[in-house]
Amino acid sequence: YTADEFRQRVALIRQYYEHPAVTTDVIAGFPGETEEDFDESLAFVDEMQFFMLHIFPYSRRSGTRADRMDGHLTMAVKQERASRLEKIDEENSLKFTEYYTDREVEVLTEEIAAADGHKWLIGHTPEYIKVMIPYETAAAALPETIGVNCDDDAADGNILINRMVICRVGRRLEKDTVVSDGAVIFA
Repeated sequence: YTADEFRQRVALIRQYYEHPAVTTDVIAGFPGETEEDFDESLAFVDEMQFFMLHIFPYSRRSGTRADRMDGHLTMAVKQERASRLEKIDEENSLKFTEYYTDREVEVLTEEIAAADGHKWLIGHTPEYIKVMIPYETAAAALPETIGVNCDDDAADGNILINRMVICRVGRRLEKDTVVSDGAVIFA
């Protein structure tokens, strides 16, 4: 498919879904890729405002058609181009997550983890944004919803897994991290 076909399909998705998380894979430094080609790719990525890029420097594989192509780039060039893509990815990811500031979101909880001396309930929004909810906040809020006492040692908190939780999002702390009024952190 062409960039224009991709652009049209993303526009269609965005027409029917509110703020969808569109992602894509990008190979940096494919054989024969000129600086002009790469600049065109950067402009397209910036225009599309992807939620996330999966960036890979081209990796030569013996026996493939690409292996036999002319114009293989040095690892330094491939890594430099991947770094430039990562910079745009960070900026676009920030814009995407900032959309959720002061909005309520649904989170499907998936696991319990400890970090920075705190216990967290971790899950994802429908847009696949990773969320960390302070365990105590979730444990206090969920008993009414699921009819379980989350302080029960026998449950060991696992009763909080695979539940839909609604959280209000706040400000962003750092790359890929947004925090609310103590209720949720996007990571």
